[in-house]
Parts: sequence; C-alpha cells; structure tokens
Amino acid sequence: MFVTGAGWTVADNYLAWGTSAAPVVQLGSLDALGAGTNHAIVSGNILHSDQADAVLIGVADVGKRCTGGAQSGRACAAAADCPDSACAVTQHGSGLITGNLFYRGAPGQVGIDLGMGPTPSGGTVITGWGITGNHFVAQAVGIRLPATPGLVSATNVVGNSFAAVGRAAVENWSWTAGTLADNGPLDATTDAVTVVRLRNGEAEAAVPGDAVEVDPSADDTFRRARSPHALGIVLDAPAAGKPGQVAVRGTTRCNLDGTPAPRGSALAVSATPGKLRPAAATEHSVAVSLGAGTTSVRCLVGS
Repeated sequence: MFVTGAGWTVADNYLAWGTSAAPVVQLGSLDALGAGTNHAIVSGNILHSDQADAVLIGVADVGKRCTGGAQSGRACAAAADCPDSACAVTQHGSGLITGNLFYRGAPGQVGIDLGMGPTPSGGTVITGWGITGNHFVAQAVGIRLPATPGLVSATNVVGNSFAAVGRAAVENWSWTAGTLADNGPLDATTDAVTVVRLRNGEAEAAVPGDAVEVDPSADDTFRRARSPHALGIVLDAPAAGKPGQVAVRGTTRCNLDGTPAPRGSALAVSATPGKLRPAAATEHSVAVSLGAGTTSVRCLVGS
C-alpha cells in the first residue's frame, strides 16, 4: 500500500504477506511524479510479512522535487531543473503511527523504517511525527532511523512496546530527531536517560554530548560546563535561548577534550568548556566511560 500526498487515514486493516521488494505500507512515492506524505494517520492495523528482510512500514526517499509548473513533482537537483518553480527538499510531515500490531516478524525484518535506505540522499526530511502505542513482535528492529543524523526532527517515539525484538527496539536514534521515551531489549547503544528541559544560555547552538552546568545569569538555563559541578550532558542542539534536553542520569555519549579515556574512567570537566577528561582520584566526576575514546565515548551519567 502506498500513502502519498496529504490527509490519508489507514486504519483497522489486516495488512499481510508483503514481499521484500517494497514495504507493506510505504509513505511517499518514488514514481516519476513523486511526493511526500503529510498529516497522515496509520492506526489500529495488524501488519505482517513472512519475508525475511521485509519492512512493514517504510518511508520513501523521494528526494528533491519541483514544487510546481510543468515539471511539478519531477526529480530535480538544482533550480535550473524547475524553470517555473522551486527545486525543494521533500518533506514527510506531521503524521501519526499509533496503535498498530507488528505481528510475528522474521529475521531481518524492520517494523517502522524511517531510515530511507542505506545511503539517504539528503533530499528528504521527516518532521513532526508521533510514533506511539505500537506493539512490535519478533522483528529484528522495531523502529529504525537514518544513519545520518539531522534528517528526522520533532518526532516523538513514546509508549511503544517490544516483544522478542532481535537486535534493537530503536536503532540509530539521535536526540536531534525529537523525544525518545522507549527502550527495549538488546539496546546497548540506544540511550536510556532521565531528561530535564532547560534553555540554552550560550550565544550559539549547543553541541550534543557536551557537559553543561546551570547558567548563573538566568533561570532555568544551562551553559557549557566550566566548573567541576556539571549537571549532565546535553543531548540535542538547541539554538541560543531555545529549550534543550539534558541527560542527568543514564547512558549516552560524552564529548572528551582529546585526552584518552580508558573504559571505566571517571570523567571530570576539563579546561575546555563542555568537554570531559579522565578525573583524578579526588576530583568530582560527571560520568563514567563505558568504552574507550579520545574525542567521544559512550558514558554513564550521574553515577
């Protein structure tokens, strides 16, 4: 089933026996006249495939398209390809995937694939989606995001459940994608954190993975950590004055100042604002390294 354009509702169906050639439900069209999907709802369906590498709900990498005129909907690379309109990035926007049962997957299957293939073009973005209240049974991956951060934004993954998922409940998560409140089995690389929301008090966007402290110049505001008393790790990249997500406890990635940190190192604020380094025995630590690295390391915050 192909869902293209605006205003679709796909509800209360039994959608099964798809092939590996295309998702059981595909959002967007790769045809010569292609389009994204906007304010669509996919709700209350049972989705199943017996194909080993099937995708049950997938998102098409439509790429840039002409927005109007004689070439409307046709692929483009630059403005010259659309003489009477613009050449614009395709958006899949403001949709809801909720209350679906992804039933009895086979090895290699993905329940909801937002990844847009192994090498996304960058000409398609996904924004403003809610993925909530779905139940995944025995897929290899419940929900997959693009390996390239930044292609998904303002998307909330909340209140889903996962049974016997083979590799990861949520794969390739980046906090610039939105809000994650789910963490399932075998998710050793997916963040599981307690988050507080504070405004960015710096003059520039925050850097994900930096240690932050309370900004003494404003209420409910953070800045890059300069003192030993960091409160946590910023997860996303809010602009100056905008709210961001700060992990105060849990597992995520921490930015280092270039000093090698072995596994199990206590990490303290370095002389470079926002960056961490191995702590001396008497120093206050912010996190513990779960791996080894020099510029970034997976870490346990608030330990």
